Amino acid sequence: MRLRPATRDDHSALYAIYYGAVHDAPGAFYDQAQRNAWAPQRDMPSWFPQRLSAGLALLAEDEHGPAAFMVLTPSGCLDFAYAHPRVMGQGAADALHDEIVARARGMGLSKLHAEASQYARRFLSRHGWTVARLFQTERNGTVFNQAEMELRLPPQSEERS
Repeated sequence: MRLRPATRDDHSALYAIYYGAVHDAPGAFYDQAQRNAWAPQRDMPSWFPQRLSAGLALLAEDEHGPAAFMVLTPSGCLDFAYAHPRVMGQGAADALHDEIVARARGMGLSKLHAEASQYARRFLSRHGWTVARLFQTERNGTVFNQAEMELRLPPQSEERS
C-alpha cells in the first residue's frame, strides 16, 4: 500500500471510494434508506472536490489504484475517512490515520476533531479518539446518529515516557 497526496485527477476515484464505502460496507449500522440519503448519487456531486481541496487529502493506493482516503483540514478536522470495501480491514485506513496524525503534528496541531458516523466511530476509537458528544444530524431528510470525536496529540516526547 502506497500513501500519497491526492490530486485533482484522483477526485473521481475518491468519490467512487466514498460511494462504495457508504453503499457496500458491511455492517448493520445503516439501512438502505440511510445509505441512499448519505450518498444519493453515483456521479460525483459538485461539493465533493471542494471539500477535498479544503485540506490535505491523502490517499492509499494498491495495485488496483486508490483504495482509501482521508482529509485533514488546517483547523485539525478529519473531514473524510473512507476505505473501499475491498481493502477494509487490511491496514490501508490504519496507515492513512498514522500519516494524518504525523502531518497534524507537523502542522503544530495539539488536537484533532471529527464528526464520525457509527462506522467511523469504531475505527477512530481503536486509534485512541474519544467521544466528546453524541448528536443527530440530517441528510436529505434522513436522521443519523453521529459522534463528535477528538484525539489529543501530546508532544512526541510525552508519548515515549
